[in-house]
Amino acid sequence: MILTKHLPCFLLYLAGARGGGMGETSTTAWASFNTHDVTLEGHQRHNTTVSLIISGTLKECLNVSFTYDPEHPSIEPLDGFPVCPPLLMANCDFPGHRLAPGRGPDNDLRLTNLPAHSTLQDPLRMRSSRTHLWVLLRGYLREEKRQARSPSLRQEPDTVVVNVTLCSRWVGKTVLALEADGPELDVSDAFIRVSVLHYPGLQVLSEVLGWTYTIIWDVSFLPQMWLNWRRKSVEGLSMDNVVLNLVAFMYYMFFNVGLYAIPLLQGQFSERYPREVNHVRLNDVVFAAYAFGTELLLALQCVLYKRGAGQAVSWPCRALVTAALGAVATTCVLAGLGVVWWLDVFYLMSYLKLGLTPLKYTPQAYVNYKRKSTIGFSIASVLMDLAGGVLSLAQMFILAANIDDWVSIFTDFSKFGLGVISIIFDLIFLSQHYYYHYHLGFLEHRSSSPLNAEDSG
Repeated sequence: MILTKHLPCFLLYLAGARGGGMGETSTTAWASFNTHDVTLEGHQRHNTTVSLIISGTLKECLNVSFTYDPEHPSIEPLDGFPVCPPLLMANCDFPGHRLAPGRGPDNDLRLTNLPAHSTLQDPLRMRSSRTHLWVLLRGYLREEKRQARSPSLRQEPDTVVVNVTLCSRWVGKTVLALEADGPELDVSDAFIRVSVLHYPGLQVLSEVLGWTYTIIWDVSFLPQMWLNWRRKSVEGLSMDNVVLNLVAFMYYMFFNVGLYAIPLLQGQFSERYPREVNHVRLNDVVFAAYAFGTELLLALQCVLYKRGAGQAVSWPCRALVTAALGAVATTCVLAGLGVVWWLDVFYLMSYLKLGLTPLKYTPQAYVNYKRKSTIGFSIASVLMDLAGGVLSLAQMFILAANIDDWVSIFTDFSKFGLGVISIIFDLIFLSQHYYYHYHLGFLEHRSSSPLNAEDSG
C-alpha cells in the first residue's frame, strides 16, 4: 500500500531497466566527469576515485554503460547502471563504482539500496545483475539523510554524483567513456584518459627534463645576441636564417596565444576533437613570445650593426616568406567567408613553423661552408640547442617507455621532428666548427711555420 501512489513511476523504471523507451527525444540531461585525465601505477593494483556528474531531467529510464578504447582496457571493467526520472539512482556499492541517491521533486520518492539487516516488512523488491536488493519506497529517509552527509557524495536538485573507482590492471593507456541507450542523456563530455605507468618517478623525471630543455632553449638565443653586441657586427651570420626564424616564431606565437586565450578557437578545438586535450599551456605562450622577441632584437641588430659584402636576404628566402604570408592571408579570407574554421588558420601557422624549421638551418650551414669559417656564428648557441634537442627526445622516450606506448613518439610528430632536425643540423655546425677552426687552422699554422718552409725548400 505504501507504493500505490508511485507505482506508475516504478513501472516506468522497470521498462527502462529492460531497455524500453518512449521514442526519440531531445537532450535534457548531461553527463561529465570531474576530470579528463587520470594516472595510475601498474606494479600495484592502484586505484583512484573520480566523480561522474549527471544533471538535468529525464522523461524515461535509460541504461548507462562504460566503453573502452582499446577494447581490452588497462583498468578493471566497470558495471553499468540505470538512470531514471527524476534522475533516481541506486545507492549501493558495486565493484568499480558507488552510486549516490537521487532526489525527487516532492522529496519523498527514492530508489535506494535496502540493507540486508533492514527491518522493513514486505518491501517491494527487485534483483540487480549483482544480486543487490533494490527497493522503491516512500519515506525511509533516516538512513538516506545520513548517507547524504558523507563527504564522498554530493547531491543537488536535478543532479546526481556517481563516485567511480578506477583500478589498474596492467601498464597502458585507456580512454574510458560513457554510453547511454537514449538520446535524452548527452554523454559526449563523459570520458577519461587513463594512463597506467610503470614507475611514477619516471613521470617526475620527464617533467624535470621538460623544464630543463625549455630553459636551455630559452638561454640559447642569448649568446648570438651578445656576440653581435660585443663585435658590433653580424658578419658570419646568415640573414636568411634570421628572417626565417623570425617568421617561424611569429607563427608559433600566434598559434599558442590563440589556443590558450581565444574562446572561439578553444570551442572549435573541443568540437573537432571532443576527446582530446588542448595541451597549450602558459609556459608555451611565454616561450613562444620570448623566442619571437629575441629574434626581433636579433633582426634589429642585423639592421644596425656592420654587415659583410653581399650579406643580405636571398631571393629564395624572400619568395618563401612571401608564400608563407600569402598562404595564411588566403586562409584568413576563407575563414572569414565561413569556408574553413579559424582553427584551421592557426593550425596552418603551426605547420608552417614546422616546415620552416629545417629550412632556416640550411642557409647558415651554406654560409659557414662558403666562408670556410664559423667566426661570427655563436657555437655556444649551437651547443645549447643540441642539449635541448637531446633532452626533448629523451623526455619523449621516457614517457613512451613508462607507459609501453612507443607509437606515441610518432603521434606527436611535430615535437619529434623538431628535435631530430635540430640535432642533425647542430651536429653539422659542430663538425664545421671543428674542421674549419681546428683542422684547417692546424694545417695553416703548420704550412706557415719556419720549419715547414725549410722542409719544403
